[in-house]
Amino acid sequence: LRTALAHEREELVLNVVSAITNLSYYVLHRPPADRAFAAADSLFSDHEDMCATLMNVLLHENAEAVSETARAFGNFSRDAKVRLLMKHLGVDEALVLLLVHSNRDVAFSAAGALVNVAADPNTKAILWRDDLNGHGELVSLVRRSGLQDLELAAVACKALHNLLLEADVGA
Repeated sequence: LRTALAHEREELVLNVVSAITNLSYYVLHRPPADRAFAAADSLFSDHEDMCATLMNVLLHENAEAVSETARAFGNFSRDAKVRLLMKHLGVDEALVLLLVHSNRDVAFSAAGALVNVAADPNTKAILWRDDLNGHGELVSLVRRSGLQDLELAAVACKALHNLLLEADVGA
């Protein structure tokens, strides 16, 4: 991925990020005793390197690549340790900023990735920061999408719901 980014190979970047998104969904969703994905586990053994590299794509000018990267972070955010890493690297802040993106899919994927961030007491503060107004941007997403885009409104509502919960999320 780093090589594709360095050589500005947009199609390759998009394909690699799509593969990461798909693999991360299945690897992170398998039962703990299921070792069928042991080889794929090694792909994600260094979350810091993976997240730092993906962060570069999150800031890319290609909206499709940005959307796919936000989806990957949505998958990774199911893990409490990765949510803290995302906070440390500023991924959560970038996701909040993407809520106002002009591309609907980017805003949708960013809101989706923030659903788990919003539910975690250790990471939800990013959505309450005055300078980012994440909670306000989620409300704006609901208002803008209204009845014309129920899927977008629903994912923003899920993030808002989790933000307002006081319950801990699982690791």
